[in-house]
Amino acid sequence: SDLDYNDTTMVSNLYLKCIPFSENNFDYLIVALKNENEMILETGFKISKNDLLKLKNAFENIDMEVSEEPILFFSEIISKNILDCFTEHFEIKKPEFNSYKDFEIIAELLWAYSKCRETLTAKNDLKYKEQLLINYKDKLFNRLKLYEHNIEKEAFQITYNLCTNVINGNVYKEDDYNNFILQLI
Repeated sequence: SDLDYNDTTMVSNLYLKCIPFSENNFDYLIVALKNENEMILETGFKISKNDLLKLKNAFENIDMEVSEEPILFFSEIISKNILDCFTEHFEIKKPEFNSYKDFEIIAELLWAYSKCRETLTAKNDLKYKEQLLINYKDKLFNRLKLYEHNIEKEAFQITYNLCTNVINGNVYKEDDYNNFILQLI
């Protein structure tokens, strides 16, 4: 169901439920979420096997030092291809335009794009990083197409320029979201 990323208890419980997957042969676990209508949300997240193993070790050994390390998860676009591995049919909930309220989605995607580029630097992450950056870029520009004719031209241009700058190498920092929204108001 919908996950409140700000609810640490809810996120911790989800992580604990993911620990058994650390015994399998994979690099990342993709977690898809569904809404109250049983539709899969378009954006889920990915947790590395290494982070699940750290969490498992911390849980089993009650090692406070290890358990206080941040467990990173990365936003993941949930596609039909991802869901094709299940026998049950799932429908992906497509985003709906809701004026300026939905601009936080662009801000989150810009942050995720920038964070992905910054943190996935290991040689074995390069292919995954490249695919993830392509997915984020596609998602950003698809969202921009949705906004192009539904918002003021100046607001669209500010948003487009910000997205292009981040794609071209600028870092999107936490303070940028507030500045972004203030420019649009």
